[in-house]
Amino acid sequence: MHVRDDFDVARDSGRTLGSLSTSGAPRLGVDRERRIAIDHGGLRMQPLLWDGWGRQGIAYGPFPAASVGVFAVGLLNGHNASQSGHIEQPFEKRLATWLHAGGTHRARARLLRWVRSGQRALTLRQFVSWLLRDPRFHRAAPLDDSLAVGLYEAPAPQDPRRAELGFVVHSTGGNNGELRARVDGEDLPLISGLPNVPLLLVIARTSTHAAYFVSAAEAGLGGRYPAMRPLALTRHRPQGVVYPGVHQGVLGQIGFRADTRVYGVRVAAAPELATLSASLDLDVERGRARWAEPAGLVYLELESDAVVRVRCGGLDDDATSYELELGEGRLRLRERAPGGAERRAREVEWRASRDAVGLQLVVLDEELRVIADGAQRLTLEGPIGPLAELALDAPEAARRRALSSLQVLPRDVPVPEDVRVRIPAVSQGHVVRLEDRFTGEPGDLDERSIGAERWRKELGAARLVVVPGRGAEVQGARSLTSRGRTVYTCPWANPRFADLEVTVRPPGRARGEGHEGRAGVVLWQDPENYVVVGTWLHDHFEGASISSFYCFDGFEDIYDAVWTNVGSAIRWGVPYTLRVLCDGTRFTAYVDGRAVLHRAFGDVHRRVTSLTLRKVGIVTNWEWGNDTGSVFESFVARS
Repeated sequence: MHVRDDFDVARDSGRTLGSLSTSGAPRLGVDRERRIAIDHGGLRMQPLLWDGWGRQGIAYGPFPAASVGVFAVGLLNGHNASQSGHIEQPFEKRLATWLHAGGTHRARARLLRWVRSGQRALTLRQFVSWLLRDPRFHRAAPLDDSLAVGLYEAPAPQDPRRAELGFVVHSTGGNNGELRARVDGEDLPLISGLPNVPLLLVIARTSTHAAYFVSAAEAGLGGRYPAMRPLALTRHRPQGVVYPGVHQGVLGQIGFRADTRVYGVRVAAAPELATLSASLDLDVERGRARWAEPAGLVYLELESDAVVRVRCGGLDDDATSYELELGEGRLRLRERAPGGAERRAREVEWRASRDAVGLQLVVLDEELRVIADGAQRLTLEGPIGPLAELALDAPEAARRRALSSLQVLPRDVPVPEDVRVRIPAVSQGHVVRLEDRFTGEPGDLDERSIGAERWRKELGAARLVVVPGRGAEVQGARSLTSRGRTVYTCPWANPRFADLEVTVRPPGRARGEGHEGRAGVVLWQDPENYVVVGTWLHDHFEGASISSFYCFDGFEDIYDAVWTNVGSAIRWGVPYTLRVLCDGTRFTAYVDGRAVLHRAFGDVHRRVTSLTLRKVGIVTNWEWGNDTGSVFESFVARS
């Protein structure tokens, strides 16, 4: 093991680089603004006043490139949609918004609470960052790439995006972010619509190739930890020395702040990629290969001017197979149903950029990708059957070249024990303790029964009103200029765990009708300490978000809000399910079963480590506007 770093000894901001990792390797890198710290068992990378590469990052080494077999990093990027640029709002207007927040307190009371909050230094730094990004003064070029993880030629690379081996997170606006990798010198998208949840990113290599793996605590983002899934493979011949590292180019968006957390780093000489591959049974003369388990990635190299046909899958007549034809400047992908009938086909005009084409098929749960020359060329969508064998129709010389370069990686590969990094997660609840379908007599939800408990209105000027046949409807919020956040709670018996689920129908039917959605749930300790997780559906924004707001010790800075853009997952008039799991120290939010947002309370405020869950409930939030009539169709709380 070259490096093991679990960040188990706290370090103040600016005092991390130069210290020793868990295994004794020195922590290198760059910290121009002294914003790298260690606390609560993780590295903390905080927003910069001046965005850009070569200003913030941690690295290890140098190591001979040939000696690095696996590089693994467990992390939670501050915000996958992070972008630099001006904040499209003059400083004085932004300051007024900060002062009045959601109208839960008058301006003078907020100022007093801020003075007592212990956040004065952070807030003043935030004000400076707003001034620097005021549209009247800001002239810097925009930056849409926020995070880079890879093997670099220097401990503080000026542009880590250009490394031969590395991951990059790229902002995609309404779809949040995109995880990319460097493949054959190109930026290849691996995961689009990348949510703000913890990931384990792994680069594993041989003397000729390297593979990119992703693991997460939740399904749908690669392998489910402790398994990882291969998403791409690239040609790579290690040379010289490398510095494995994690580098930040920009953190936050439109004046908000969010810290990146790194849970652990591993740099190991072994196991090499070969030990992660499937066992191959090759018949070079007939151009056939079989492997013992379903493949997640099949890679081979072909002459660019050869006309070849590759068939993968179950190749007998009663199995689905996939046929890939390369030649004459075209790439064709066909899906054949059992019996051989063509079911779906895709074709693209494409010219190879080199003599030998690195061709790979990547199998995801709902997608089959064809990647050539470092770019995704073709896709088949829908449930994808297992790839278990390959047949190659080509001249003998082409068959031999292709099969000699053939590599097959299983769909799910166990993360090697010595490079595992813990990935935080919150378990689901299973026992329903509270449930309300909002039926019965019409009227305000306040004081209505929910099992053996009663709803109570905690704050706000809007109302949640039971409408027979519909649910609990948000009323009276549209025109509010203060006290827009309205919270209803009920008592909760488990102070360290809650699993809350609401089904919500947003107002209206389509964009352009002037409707807004702000429905969500609340984790409540007392009026001075609570967390809101809710929806932001805005009539003038292409997409929607799940947002989290934090009130601790009586003060809430709305620019501490952490959110994730969810694209078209939430739409006007279409019911969706929001589920939030909380263990008292962190939460994970889901939309229709897909994890979209994760945060520990200590990620947002270093001094806050836990919340005592005395009540739980539902909320219509103020978030740059109010709700215009969302309907809660159900509420379920599990322990």
